[in-house]
Amino acid sequence: DLIAHRLFSEKYNKLPVALLGHSLGEFSALSASGAMDYLDAIELVHQRGLLMKKACEGLNAGMMALLGLDDESVETLTCKQRELGKKVWAANYNGDGQIVIAGNKEDLSALEPLFKEAGAKKAVLLSMSVASHCPLLSSAQETLGIYLEQWVKNSFCAPIISNVTASEYSTKEDAKELLKSQLISPVKYK
Repeated sequence: DLIAHRLFSEKYNKLPVALLGHSLGEFSALSASGAMDYLDAIELVHQRGLLMKKACEGLNAGMMALLGLDDESVETLTCKQRELGKKVWAANYNGDGQIVIAGNKEDLSALEPLFKEAGAKKAVLLSMSVASHCPLLSSAQETLGIYLEQWVKNSFCAPIISNVTASEYSTKEDAKELLKSQLISPVKYK
């Protein structure tokens, strides 16, 4: 993302109207906006990954991609399963009929037949050891906030579209709150 942005900017000398990026890409958008130095963004993303890994240690965390089910069905099924003690949440709303859920791998696997029975064309457990964009990452929020305070500037050449709210922001304070929230909130990217 950043390399393409840099090449485009060098050739055309145009400022963006707004910037966005899916999940990790929101940090690229911050760097492209001038709100973070390139190397600081790389370090922040690295630290974020370490925090996510630590938050998921011992939780058998993972993610599952679902194809062919509408958002409301996925939300209803995961909510009902959480009421039964399962650790599963809708994590990435990527487009109509394509959603990723996060949680405990055993719980995700156990739900595969339910999703297929509800009409999912495919339910694929992803090869991951973290459960992104769900409450399992809440222990990482405070430390991520410290890093954001250190590396995010209060100068944006264009607003960023938040993964959490799907609305624009352009201040350091908003970036800190929204990116901490992004750890435990679903990505609304459609």
